[in-house]
Amino acid sequence: MMEFRFPQNFTVKTFHIKYDSKLSSFTKLILQSFKYKYLYYVLEDISYLLKSVPYDRDILLQVFHSIVISLQNNFCVNFFDIWIYEIYVSDQSKRDKLKKSDAQNFECSNYLTIKLACQMKPPPEKIEIPW
Repeated sequence: MMEFRFPQNFTVKTFHIKYDSKLSSFTKLILQSFKYKYLYYVLEDISYLLKSVPYDRDILLQVFHSIVISLQNNFCVNFFDIWIYEIYVSDQSKRDKLKKSDAQNFECSNYLTIKLACQMKPPPEKIEIPW
């Protein structure tokens, strides 16, 4: 297997996302396959591979688009200079001791941790216009 190499001046940014419903096992499997892939390929893969699971597809596309906008606005990152570094999906169940029914006794918290590698560039300098 060929080792993937990022450019020398890359930075890893981590995003933690909490979402309401569980992702399907198929979606989780697809997410695990995205390691070291360019983000624009990941967005295409999500759109195409998750056609059969529209809820998961829409949630993931919203998450990734929000992350990209955040990176572009806060760190001057180019969309084409973003790679998936790692993705973790965790489902945690909490038992609610106040509810009596077994069906309502568990509260599920779902978390998605996305680590992105990106090339950060300094913001463009503002040009002073002499008047």
